[in-house]
Amino acid sequence: MRGGCRLIGRGLPLALLLIALGALPSGAAGSPAEAVFGRAERLARAGRSAEAQAALREVLRLDPAHPQAPERLREVYGQGLTVRETIAALEAEAKADPADAVARNLLGVLYGRERRWDEALAAFRAALASEPRLADARANIGWIFLEVQRPGDALAAFEAALRLQPKLARAHAGYGAAIAEARGDFEAALASHRQALLLDPGNPATLNDLGWLAYKMGRVEEAVRALRQAAAARPEHPLILTNLGLAYLRAGENAKATEAFSVAHRADPSYPLALYGLAKAAAERGEHAAAAEAYWEAWRASGHDIYAVLWATAALRVHWLAATLGLLLGLAGLGGGVAFLLRARRPARPVTSSSP
Repeated sequence: MRGGCRLIGRGLPLALLLIALGALPSGAAGSPAEAVFGRAERLARAGRSAEAQAALREVLRLDPAHPQAPERLREVYGQGLTVRETIAALEAEAKADPADAVARNLLGVLYGRERRWDEALAAFRAALASEPRLADARANIGWIFLEVQRPGDALAAFEAALRLQPKLARAHAGYGAAIAEARGDFEAALASHRQALLLDPGNPATLNDLGWLAYKMGRVEEAVRALRQAAAARPEHPLILTNLGLAYLRAGENAKATEAFSVAHRADPSYPLALYGLAKAAAERGEHAAAAEAYWEAWRASGHDIYAVLWATAALRVHWLAATLGLLLGLAGLGGGVAFLLRARRPARPVTSSSP
């Protein structure tokens, strides 16, 4: 690893030198960073968030590529503050110390949550300019590129993150998402998500992505299994519940699908995909009027998505055709009954030798 000689000159502990030289992997048990990380975990569990933050910053000073510390820091940083208040605090820290890579990385994450993509990318790049070994910042750049529909650039960013830290679970998950979008290689994507889950078992976001990939590949049982685990961890997350509903629909379990879509809709009444799911489930049950109503509601919730209008129109057309056909069949049945009665009331024709 580059920089090994410079580290030796600073007289750092042997374990950290071995990390730098590649003889001891980053995040390995027994490393100084791992010892501090264990203390940070204990502080976080005890609710001592300020001390936990300080300890996690120390972890990243010792080992910038640590696979878990950035995620834990995101969990404890800014507790009790709104997103805007946390952004303001981080901006003040970054201004006070422009070389604070940790603050800029955290700031980029929050910019991303507000969909401020350019500012997020600038913050991550500034973090890497100060600390090029910050693997989490490279993974974060990959996720931003996925959001802005640049899967090729995302793939390169995740590859760079994994070269720095092969045990970074969210980089494996991101690589899977990027390779599916950039190359259509769903098998490789599935393998990457499975690797991410080995490193971070039970992560609901990764389980959701794995389940969605399995759904797209037609592996319905695997999709349902992964999405049920994700929903158990995040029982009111509308996206996870909607994906679970779609998997249930494909498995032929309409009642379970409808329940999943309904829970998603109750969790977020403005979430249009849950309404699409309810409409699709209703249409599969033959309830086309209810499907059309759900599609129109999805249209309003989505900001007038044209596809919702098309699907609603199609559902209404099916509903009207079914109603019209039922009416015609009813009239035909009535007409047949009248004809039968008329025939029954007609005098019988005398039987003769010429009768057929």
